[in-house]
Parts: sequence; C-alpha cells; structure tokens
Amino acid sequence: MPSYFKKSNLQSTSFTTSYKFVSRLFNRLVILPLTLPLCLVLVLGVNEVRAQSYTSTSVSTAWNASRWNNSSDASPYTSAFTANNAVNFTSGTYTFAGMGAALNVGNVTVASGVTVNFASTGNTFGTGGAVRIINVGSGGLFDFNAQAISTATGTGFIKSGVGVFATGGGNFTGGFTLNAGTVIARGTTGLGSGTGNILTLNGGTIASNANRIFNSTRFQGGIVIGGNIQFGEIASNVALADPIANLSFANDISLGGSLRTLTLGNGGNIGFDGVISNTGSNGLTFTANSNGTGRFDITGTNTFSGPVNINGNGTGVAEVRFTSDASLGNTSNTININGGRLSTLNGAIYTLTSGRGIQ
Repeated sequence: MPSYFKKSNLQSTSFTTSYKFVSRLFNRLVILPLTLPLCLVLVLGVNEVRAQSYTSTSVSTAWNASRWNNSSDASPYTSAFTANNAVNFTSGTYTFAGMGAALNVGNVTVASGVTVNFASTGNTFGTGGAVRIINVGSGGLFDFNAQAISTATGTGFIKSGVGVFATGGGNFTGGFTLNAGTVIARGTTGLGSGTGNILTLNGGTIASNANRIFNSTRFQGGIVIGGNIQFGEIASNVALADPIANLSFANDISLGGSLRTLTLGNGGNIGFDGVISNTGSNGLTFTANSNGTGRFDITGTNTFSGPVNINGNGTGVAEVRFTSDASLGNTSNTININGGRLSTLNGAIYTLTSGRGIQ
C-alpha cells in the first residue's frame, strides 16, 4: 500500500471508535423520535377503543339506567354508563327517557340510518367542560328534543357527518360548530348562549322546527361563516324541519377572506341584523335551491368588501331585502343580479351610493 494511504493503529482505532459512537448516536436520535410517538399512538388508540359505550334498542329508560355495555356492542347491556365514555349507536332506533342524572358524555357517533331520540327530558347532559363531536351518518338522526345541556365552562359541540342533529337547550358558552349535515334548532339556546359563545358555520344546513330569533345574547363571541351554508329546510328532506320557519341572527358575522355562498332552502325569511364583515374583497353570494321561496333580509351597517351576487337558477330565486345603502357593505361593492331579486324591506325607498355598480 502506498504510504499516503497508511494510518497508524492509533489513528485507525480512533477513527473506528468515533464512527461507531456517531453511528450509535445517530441511530438513537432517529429511532427515539419515531418510536415514542408510535408508542403514544398505540397506547392512546387502545384507550380510545376501551372508552366506547354501547346500548340496546330494546329498552327506553333514562341514560343513567343499567342499559349499557362499556366494552363491546353485544349482550349483556346491563351496566351503568361509564362517565366520559364515547358513545356509539350502531343500528336501529334508540330511545331515552331523559338523562336520569347529571352525566358527562364523550363524543357521540350515530351510524347511517340510525335514530337516537329523547322521548322525554330530565337532568343534564354534560361534556365535562369539553367540546364534544356529534357525528351523524347519512339518514341518521340524533334528537335531543330540548334535553337540558350542562353550562359548565368549556361545554360546546361540533356537528359532523351528513345526518341530522336536533338541539337540546342550555346556555353553554364553549361554542357550536357546524361542519356538515343539518342542525335543527329546537330552541334559541341549543347552539349555546352567553359571553364568548361563537357560532361557526363551515358547511351544511341550519334550520329549525319553528321560528327562531337568535338575539344578541346568544352568540356574543360572534358568528363565523367559514364555508358555504344553507339556511332553512323543508320537511320532505328533513322531517323535523318547518318549511316556512324564519331564522333571525342579531350578532355580528365574519365571512373570513373567501367568497361565501348563502343558500335559501325553505319559504322562511332569514334575517341578519348584525354587522357583516370580511377580511378580503371577495364579497358575498345569495342564492336559493328549488325549495327556497323565502327571503334574505340584511339590515345591519355592513362593512364587507366585494361583489354582492344575487342568483336565481330557474328553480330557485334568491330575493335579498335591505334597509339602507349601508346594508350592502362597502360603498364600492358592485351588485350583480343573476336571476335573483333585490328589494327593500317593507317597500321603503332608499338611495344607493353613486359608487355602486348594478349589473
């Protein structure tokens, strides 16, 4: 071997030792971050599986009765409910005679085609001061039927899944989020109420079984519209829905930075009395489906920027009624009437600013 390739034994040993040390250190640095999260995921996964409770469709007692299996969906269903467990309703129709006692419940999952209803109400449904997910599958229904909800700090709900959720009643302040499906407002407190309470509408339909006026005490943290939303529904689509119910919202509404589309889905009047704002200049679209024979009423001094689009599609025509030029947002907002109708509330006469274009 040429001299320039030769190393002393000391040099060779030192190099080998250093290499092994670095190699082992590297392996530990790589393996530990990968192994620890994996272990945590496995442990949490096992705990989540164990935290499921199931009940039988053959009984109609209160929630706190000995009607549960807290480990599997199989007989016997003879145990008391384990507080804070998640609940899984898997098939058929389940009936409850209220809660029977104040209980904290985890996330609720209702499978497609399954019905859960409270034939009577009593005591309170709690969440342990947490925001719980109510996931209702296609054709499914979870109906609180005005069951009282705990007002413990932090209590709130997220509605997911394309099925129907009918609200309970309670001035909880942890907020209500609609991500998908339909929510039926059985009262004006079922979506929360009070200081800091936020109504977030990211998708789906908000409707009711009667006229609902959500006054300014309900959503004191504001209303956030984070996606396209339908207001109102008809009974042939959702049995609990009133096809001519009016919905009125008094709190301020934030549209975020994207264009939002509000769809009218019944024959009621949908009123927005608070300030409608956005963070961009994409505007707001009003439209109607084939069942949307009512009106949108916008009465606030609105600040949103961008076009106001009022659409009709041949089967549904959106009508937007306003109470002043300021109701239409920024003074430079263009009004685009694409088969819809623009009118004033109660037939009054208002003057639009010269900066508005009408197309």
